[in-house]
Amino acid sequence: MTRKVDRAVCKDCKVLPGECLVSQHKLMVVDVGVKWRKQKYRSNKCIKTRWWNLNGGKMALFKDKMLQGDPWRVEGEPNMIWDEMASRIRNTAREVLGESRGLGPPTKETWWWNEEVQQAIKAKKECYKRLHKCRNEDNYKCFRQARKDAKKAVREARGKACEGLYQKLETKDGEKDIYRIAKQRERRTKDLIRIKCIKDEADRVLVKEDEINERWQTYFDTLFNEESRGDFGDLDVTFDDTNRRFVRRIKAQEVKEAMHKMKNGKALGPDDIPIEVWRCLGDIGVTWLTNLFNKILVTKKMPDEWRKSTLIPIYKNKGDIQSCSNYREKAYDKVPRQVLWWVLEKKKVPTKYVEVIKDMYEGVLTRVRTVDGMTGEFPITIGVHQGSSLSPYLFALVMDELTYNIQDRAPWCMLFADDIVLVDETREGLNSKLEMWRNALESKGLRLSRTKTEYMECNFSKTRGDPNDIILDGQTIPTKDVFKYLGSFIQKDGAIEHDVNHRIKAGWVKWRSASGVLCDPKIPNRLKGKFYKSAVRPAMLYGTECWAVKKQHSHKMGVAEMRMLRWMTGHTRNNRIRNEEIRRKVEVAPIVEKMRENRLRWFGHIQRRPMDAVVKQGDMVQVPGVRRGKGRPKLTWGTVIEKDMAVLGINENLVLDRCEWRKRIHIADPN
Repeated sequence: MTRKVDRAVCKDCKVLPGECLVSQHKLMVVDVGVKWRKQKYRSNKCIKTRWWNLNGGKMALFKDKMLQGDPWRVEGEPNMIWDEMASRIRNTAREVLGESRGLGPPTKETWWWNEEVQQAIKAKKECYKRLHKCRNEDNYKCFRQARKDAKKAVREARGKACEGLYQKLETKDGEKDIYRIAKQRERRTKDLIRIKCIKDEADRVLVKEDEINERWQTYFDTLFNEESRGDFGDLDVTFDDTNRRFVRRIKAQEVKEAMHKMKNGKALGPDDIPIEVWRCLGDIGVTWLTNLFNKILVTKKMPDEWRKSTLIPIYKNKGDIQSCSNYREKAYDKVPRQVLWWVLEKKKVPTKYVEVIKDMYEGVLTRVRTVDGMTGEFPITIGVHQGSSLSPYLFALVMDELTYNIQDRAPWCMLFADDIVLVDETREGLNSKLEMWRNALESKGLRLSRTKTEYMECNFSKTRGDPNDIILDGQTIPTKDVFKYLGSFIQKDGAIEHDVNHRIKAGWVKWRSASGVLCDPKIPNRLKGKFYKSAVRPAMLYGTECWAVKKQHSHKMGVAEMRMLRWMTGHTRNNRIRNEEIRRKVEVAPIVEKMRENRLRWFGHIQRRPMDAVVKQGDMVQVPGVRRGKGRPKLTWGTVIEKDMAVLGINENLVLDRCEWRKRIHIADPN
């Protein structure tokens, strides 16, 4: 039923007789034409310096302008020295490289646009204006022809640009572009690239820009500045004079090596100066930075601009996208600052370094970048810096000091950052260990997660297990048959079926995300194989060096890989093309042989390690009092290694010669 005034928008209607609804009724579908008023694209554009133009002649011009005058003196306070140099760099960059006023609508493509398309679109718009003023037959014909010519110009321009793109991929310099194309096409397939509206604490959707920014600021302010409970115990310890020892100056070679390890194209901080600037300035830039760092070391004061940071929420790709809690928030637990200073002094870190680190955490401010712009700045008073290269080391020092007296040797206790594995022969022993760890960490402001802690029992003797539960602070820990640790799955029966299936799924996830280039028939098969070897195959091979692999596991991995390779080349099994021919086209070696190479490489690494190394201890663990049961013995990793060495005709004595061992076990990809 519709009103007469609305019948004009109804274009077509039909009845679907086969659809089952209620008796005496049929499903009717109506096509409706609705006038949509296109809204002008609005964005909070941020003016950016075109640092991507810092190459070629502009790089030389930028360096010449920077070397003019005398901006390289290092006299006065570090804050004044840095502000003067940073202003000089930013002003020179705007003058030489130019500025970008921000991106346009994210749905528009302009990389293929040329002058012919511009003229055709302009002619079409002029014809449309004449048609809008006078709707006669001549104007209709003129507009239709102009629209046809514009579509043809766009089609030809896109085709020519794409043809040039594919031709560039054939060259040596254009091979790296396949990764950029894959990232662009994968981003285009996502339903939601970014979202503006966010829910508040009461799950009410916020639509106003000021409310959204305030919500983000309040959420992260509460998250980062929530004080830890507890008095942290006695932190006043009498130290000797070993902390107050001599600290040498920073050398220019150390600064140069640190710059060499940094990558280009990384996100900019609030100072808007990338690492490419200092590489462009060469030795004079390294010398100036070295003098500035030594000045900071002497005065124990770093520039105020370095105390500011920008936080960008990244969606986890799971859960409600409008909920702030489903965005990646922090990399490390909230370590109380007073506990951090206590640990540094307890670890005999020189007092000079401790004072400099304390100054790094004074007056720290951060802000959140959202779709609606920047939030206001707010301080961070607890925890280590998120994203700082020093934070992993500081967090590891804290964890090591707080648990020093309760750590066991591997594999009974294993730590990786904030991931902890505790192993014991009985549940009573495990409960005791868990309670000791809880007391040691929570007495100093850290907290064991109740929701992420899991328990798994490995009962290989098939005897009756202990009926008691694992308790953490009065809460029962859930029991799992499969335990995930550092990306690999451990089963209670020691099998690897779950991990094998997970690796295959991980490979398919990577493959589907890159299907925009892997399934493009215009991209050379050789480049597809190169992309597969660098992006997809590593996801499938992760952790396989530790598998006691059986033939069925190798077969499943090989079948999954061949399905991917055949799909990449556009062939199916009905084409009757042998696997060797497919591999020759994409230049990819069998994944089963690469798994064997990884196992032998890891075996050689273990054998070359000293007897007290952690990996050596795990390999040499012997369980006393265990008798082999009836039937065929279970396959062990050592047995698989022996078979691998027999296939290649090598023995264990060769592992000490690392170069020769690597040469003998290497599996080359076919050409």
